Amino acid sequence: MRRHRILAVVSGLAAFAAVGVLWFLFAPAGLGGRVDYAVVYGSSMEPTLHRGDLVVLHRRSSYGVGEVVGYRNPDLRRVVLHRIVGEQGGRFLLKGDNNGFTDSFRTPPDRIVGGLWLRVPVVGNAFTWLRAPLHALLAFGLLALLLVGGGGARAQRRRPRRLPHWGGEAARPLVAAGAAGVALFGGLALLAAAHAQTRPVADGNAYTQRVGYRYSGTTPSGPVYPTGRVRTGDTVFRQLVHRLTLTANYGFSSTLAHDVHGTARFDATLRSQQGFTRALPLVGKASFSGDRWHASGTLDLVRLRKAITAYEHTTGVVGDAYTVDVAARFDVRGVVGGQRVHDSFAPTPVSFALDATKLRLLLPEQPEAPDPLHATASGSLTHSAPATLGLGRLRASVPRARMAGIVGAGVGALVAALGLLLLVRGEAGDEIAQIRRRHGSWLVEVTALPGAASVVELTSVASLARLAEYYERAILHHVDGAVHTFAIERDGTLYRVRVGAEVHQLERPTATLRRESL
Repeated sequence: MRRHRILAVVSGLAAFAAVGVLWFLFAPAGLGGRVDYAVVYGSSMEPTLHRGDLVVLHRRSSYGVGEVVGYRNPDLRRVVLHRIVGEQGGRFLLKGDNNGFTDSFRTPPDRIVGGLWLRVPVVGNAFTWLRAPLHALLAFGLLALLLVGGGGARAQRRRPRRLPHWGGEAARPLVAAGAAGVALFGGLALLAAAHAQTRPVADGNAYTQRVGYRYSGTTPSGPVYPTGRVRTGDTVFRQLVHRLTLTANYGFSSTLAHDVHGTARFDATLRSQQGFTRALPLVGKASFSGDRWHASGTLDLVRLRKAITAYEHTTGVVGDAYTVDVAARFDVRGVVGGQRVHDSFAPTPVSFALDATKLRLLLPEQPEAPDPLHATASGSLTHSAPATLGLGRLRASVPRARMAGIVGAGVGALVAALGLLLLVRGEAGDEIAQIRRRHGSWLVEVTALPGAASVVELTSVASLARLAEYYERAILHHVDGAVHTFAIERDGTLYRVRVGAEVHQLERPTATLRRESL
């Protein structure tokens, strides 16, 4: 009995020690550990790593050339497994073993998740399946069902009714419930640890770029231009107007704190229906800093006509149709809302129809079409928002799910430990308590024992239990004061064992049933 109790204590301590060692070695970084887990999705690391492999990454203080590491790739927004092939300026150059090129992103040390520690083939596919909350719930629910139902199935096969005794059989449901809690909530914690705490969210209106075009010219006052000026929207008659001033006004705006700069171009192009083109530079490539840029250029209509005449004389083409396209392009860089921005803004050109007598602004035929003289474009930024786990309508943030998993698994471990403690204490209880703990599933409480033609006294309850199992009989339990009688009845014979301080010390058993007789 004492040996059995010692073995139970040692087994419990060994189990907890094993769990502690496993936690120390394999606890995810999201739960305070030093390892991360990644699944291989591509073939860039073959033959070292294969699609579907589960990779365990161990965090270290430093990494060197030749090591396979996982790093957070800002373009793919996930952990990428590649080998360090060089170092430049404190940043690592990485490359897939199966790739013919190095990664474009130079990785700083703080983006490295960990170095390759273990590789488990194929298992990564199961982890990918478990990342879906519904799949994880089904898997861990099945595990909990097996833990809870496994112990109960054996009892149901044996016999009805357990006696409630907290030092014995009734402690086993506590162990099963605690283990189920550890499985369910531990699974929740691991599922939450496998997800990032934040998710990228695009803000499509983080900033706005605008450009407005104008044109103007001067001419003697007359019936066509009473003020002597050509304004935006007017038809430009080439016999009256020889030079046209084109203007572009650019603006950058955002409600977020920002500091931008960039380069701009402002050009015009002569095009014919037959494919003839001629560049008409207005403003060469220019740099700007800040939210505003303004530029003006002159379109010489006399020289433009000479270029057309030369083209027609050279090619023999007569009556070709011409347009003049005016366009601006802006390449913007800087910081908006704490994030780096590199964007290009090249709105649709403004087109003018050109013939022998005039230059006319081409406007869209549909009234709802955008104004070609005013172009706008919105820019997007990606910011981090709290990630959530959800199952149907039930949703929780990843940090809360992690905390709930850790707390729930801890409570489950405490419940299981309490059950183990009660089982161990049951080992140290009195003789009746031990009988109840060991044989409670066979016991049936009775107020009186049945009459029998003969009585056979057995030496131990263990012998009686073997006999009950052999004959498939319940063990009858009768209490008379301090004397407990355990018995089974078969074919008019009552086999019994009496336990208690009142049992006469000189009373000898009239028969002994040994194990060999069974």
